Amino acid sequence: MEGAAVRTLLLMLLLLCGSVLAEVRPVSSINLPMMLPVTHAETMQGKILRVGLLEENHAPWAMRIGNDLYGINADYLSALRQLTGAQFSLNLYSDQPHLMQALNSGQIDFALGMWISPLPAGALSSDNWYSSPLRVYRNQQNQRAVMFNSQNAQLAISESTLAQLPPA
Repeated sequence: MEGAAVRTLLLMLLLLCGSVLAEVRPVSSINLPMMLPVTHAETMQGKILRVGLLEENHAPWAMRIGNDLYGINADYLSALRQLTGAQFSLNLYSDQPHLMQALNSGQIDFALGMWISPLPAGALSSDNWYSSPLRVYRNQQNQRAVMFNSQNAQLAISESTLAQLPPA
């Protein structure tokens, strides 16, 4: 009887650890100056905000490699965490309608990577501050630029990026 209980406990622990490891997490090397003025940052200290993201990669805003999120959206989240002390729980959605539905129903607090306009009444958005067909790919380990013939290069290219390329 004890053996069955131990096996059940180990199985539950394994399932729990697997779900924790499967979370998407932002990876950013942005470090903001400590003296940046932020008003009311203390109201966000320790709060967990639910963030919705699209599953598909949209370089340079969001590029997922495994469970790591890179790009401008990861930099935004890193900057917000540093400035306010807030934490983020990232949720992936298959397309924009599902992401909008989650936002409208209150399942998430805000969405990153929305391309739809106009937004429904009551939704606020900011313009993209960066837009360019130029893409710079970097090696994850050493942060140096990688040539396309590198053995360890990993690329994330979105459909919208591919659409900007001239036909072959």
